[in-house]
Amino acid sequence: MAKRNLKREDLLKTFQNVTIINFNYDRCVEQYLFHAFHQRGAVSRDDARTVVRSLRMIRPYGALGSLWGELAFGDYSTNPISAADRILTLTEQLAQDVDDAIKKAILDAHVIVILGFGFHEQNMEALTVDSEYKHRNIFATLFGLDYQITGQVREHIGRAVKTDPPYVQGQQTVCGTFLRNFEIPILRAAA
Repeated sequence: MAKRNLKREDLLKTFQNVTIINFNYDRCVEQYLFHAFHQRGAVSRDDARTVVRSLRMIRPYGALGSLWGELAFGDYSTNPISAADRILTLTEQLAQDVDDAIKKAILDAHVIVILGFGFHEQNMEALTVDSEYKHRNIFATLFGLDYQITGQVREHIGRAVKTDPPYVQGQQTVCGTFLRNFEIPILRAAA
């Protein structure tokens, strides 16, 4: 979706309107995007790295480190314990600046896509904004949820991000299938 209709001269603008709130410590998103741009997008390694580095990524619980930094992806020679001071457990409090960045990203968004999210109460609280309701296009994977509670989860998401109407488009499927199925509605909503 990021590469659709992308002109080479606009490469560095690819993620100018994208912020990812990533509740995981790992760098799988960055690793995937780097390879998707470099190998499948015929973009040089340096340009792919620059594009991925331009992506705003908020990690509420910290990160192992930069994809190309002190704990490089796939580097087994580095002691992974050295990254322990950069991560928080689920029970530790979010830093105020991170919490503020999450709230700002949600308040600024008119399209929100939730992928592979466990809907844990603390994570939902991190996404909850205190503002007036406004129209936002919300899309969410609901994989693994019992069909009988998906309506409740959709309403909970709508109330958390203050969308009006409180409607969340979702599907009980894995992320890849979800993105293929909702690619056109997501891109239309973002246009």
